[in-house]
Amino acid sequence: ANNAMESLDLRRSTIAGNTGDGLSVGAAAATIENITSTGNGLLELRTNSSVFSCNHCTLARGSGTGDVLRVGFTTAILSNSIVAGNCSFATNGAIDSAGGNVESAGNSCQFDQASDLTGVASEDLALGDLADNGGPTPTMAPAAGSIVLGAALDALCAAEDQRGVIRDTDCESGAFEATDAPVPPRLFAD
Repeated sequence: ANNAMESLDLRRSTIAGNTGDGLSVGAAAATIENITSTGNGLLELRTNSSVFSCNHCTLARGSGTGDVLRVGFTTAILSNSIVAGNCSFATNGAIDSAGGNVESAGNSCQFDQASDLTGVASEDLALGDLADNGGPTPTMAPAAGSIVLGAALDALCAAEDQRGVIRDTDCESGAFEATDAPVPPRLFAD
């Protein structure tokens, strides 16, 4: 997907299987929440927006190597998100962490809040494959014992996860909430 509009508000979506970037955002303002981007050919997410925020995003390299997130000409605000791979920066690009972020492996995103977890080994991240975990779009569920469980900054927790499941008070980083709460029924079925 490519966006050169005035604004973008993207919520509860999966971006996967593209040969180029998963999402390339050039909007003046972009708000992204509860999305999963994985298995795309180049970057999972590229932004050159003047105002950009990503809350409860799961950005994971599905295959191959390379950067997951590239930020240019803006300061991207990330909160309660998972970056499984590397961040890179173009001209005047930076990331401002609002907290609750998890990066595997290293700290190429330069997360700097006490609630951020960096240098996380992939086995500690323990993200499942993109799958039907209920809800309208595929997600990547963390396994039992994953470091992302309860890692989010509670003050910034969205009310629901990508599937529409109500988040616990001790919520997870990323787009998937591991909880016993019911998954809302689908509007459409095959």
